[in-house]
Amino acid sequence: MLSSKEMVNHTGLKGRSTFQVAAPAEAAAVPWLCLVAVVLVCGAISLLAARPREALPADGPSLLLASAAGDAVDVRRILDAGVEVDEPDVTGNTALMYAAGSGRREVVKLLLSRGASPHRTNLSGAGALRFAVTGGDAGCTAKLLTAGADPDTVAVGGLTPLMVAALYGHADVAAVLLDAGANPSRINEEGQTAIWYAAGAKDEQIIKLLLAVGLSARGTDRNGQTPLHDAADRGTARGAALLLDAGADPAAVDRFGVTAADTARRVGNSGVVSLLAPVPRPAAHAAVVRTGAAAEG
Repeated sequence: MLSSKEMVNHTGLKGRSTFQVAAPAEAAAVPWLCLVAVVLVCGAISLLAARPREALPADGPSLLLASAAGDAVDVRRILDAGVEVDEPDVTGNTALMYAAGSGRREVVKLLLSRGASPHRTNLSGAGALRFAVTGGDAGCTAKLLTAGADPDTVAVGGLTPLMVAALYGHADVAAVLLDAGANPSRINEEGQTAIWYAAGAKDEQIIKLLLAVGLSARGTDRNGQTPLHDAADRGTARGAALLLDAGADPAAVDRFGVTAADTARRVGNSGVVSLLAPVPRPAAHAAVVRTGAAAEG
């Protein structure tokens, strides 16, 4: 569960993504290194894709800039001049990564036809598929998968492309990944499947999709936290309701003795607070609290 009040805000393509970084006192669902990797992908995409055309160098755009801008004519001209199609920048990002992250489908197709590798990764372990998934472009995602990109490739923190799609609420991208054989049961380093990430998304369609392919709303991760805890922390009341309908236990407590209702109250998620308000605190919850108080005393 992403559960700290400390926020790391990064707006990438399509204005997505507010990340919450777990406080030292609680366990993080997205490890620090994984968070950094995703932020670096978003930042790389936004910096190049947002650069105005008139700001490009007078002697012509580089392959990376032309690819991010979606200029197939310039990309073809630069490649014809002998530039290596997978020549990276200082962080290991290639033209294919920038084109995929910017949703430039024509350029992605062109680069692949000229030998760009869908398997290459940057210094943070992210490949072109991760860029496409983060950017939310189902078309680019499909082209990369057809070219051989692994739908279950694992990056820092154990995140798969499906988990990233769930984190951003990209249901259409998640559907493409699943159709290509992505395994929804893969878990990250915290013992979570993609349903934990979906639970915190603002688009409930991703929750419906993952429940439909068999992911459980009743699971617990290594800290005893459930998808409902994530919905309480970052999600919506509608998303929480879907999890409850699928069997999520509103009385479940994590290893800190915290219920989903406790989490919702702490972060001020009023919709989920109202939804879970009738749920009494379980006896186990009270016992954990008493034990903790005695230990402190």
